[in-house]
Amino acid sequence: MVSWLRDAVFYEIYPQSFMDSNGDGIGDLAGITEKLDYIRDLGCNALWINPCFDSPFKDAGYDVRDYKRVATRYGTNEDLYRLFEQAHMRGIHVLLDLVPGHTSEEHEWFLESGKAEPNAYSGRYIWTDYWIAGIQGHPYIAGERERNGAYMLNFFKCQPALNYGFLHPKEKWQKAMDDPDSLLCSVRRILKLRAQEKDLQADGDFEVLLGQKGQPYIYRRGSLICISNPSGRTITVEDLAFREILFCIGDIHKNSCCDMVTEAAAGPLVVGPGSFAVLRTEIQ
Repeated sequence: MVSWLRDAVFYEIYPQSFMDSNGDGIGDLAGITEKLDYIRDLGCNALWINPCFDSPFKDAGYDVRDYKRVATRYGTNEDLYRLFEQAHMRGIHVLLDLVPGHTSEEHEWFLESGKAEPNAYSGRYIWTDYWIAGIQGHPYIAGERERNGAYMLNFFKCQPALNYGFLHPKEKWQKAMDDPDSLLCSVRRILKLRAQEKDLQADGDFEVLLGQKGQPYIYRRGSLICISNPSGRTITVEDLAFREILFCIGDIHKNSCCDMVTEAAAGPLVVGPGSFAVLRTEIQ
């Protein structure tokens, strides 16, 4: 784990309701920057900023339209760079809420994925192979796109689910986790590069440790463990030993929401909905 996390005290901010710097009635990044001394004086040395990316804001910014651009209501990319600079000058780290399980229905990936002709984004989301075919046990939308298929949702209608693959595909349209179209394959490639950079033991394929219905997906590759909870509910994982956290998105903690995972430990781990983490295990 990066050393600063061991003593981190986080201050969570939903930008829209925090501090308005220009009098338009909406909190913004410049407002957060103005309050950095206040946050530091409270004893906090880390910020967790809820989604600040470009979005139609049908779900408070958790429907991301462009991960590379700050939402206009919050300012500009330059405002975010300045926030980083000013926070670091005060010894404050900044984490952004990524939202990895879905995008906005207005995201360019989804607009391409919904086209009738196959393209590079066709497999980026979960689609059936016929528009009238539903998705048992999951919310879905059909008949709104050129593509002959229904697409799965996460949470609200505006949030098409990204395709990380299925552990046990049962339908023809369900992609396996090792399918080239699956986002999990992209995650694997990133992990392999990360392992090479860190000189970790990460050769060979992922071993599936857990992935049944009602549980998060957990994979081991050498000394790396990847935890992904694509469900909409919080799940507890028992007795998972690890040495350090290399990467974390979302809410993953021990026993209670106030007991963050910041050091070597064995479970239980509480894995929040949509959370993702890469751990280095005790087992070599």
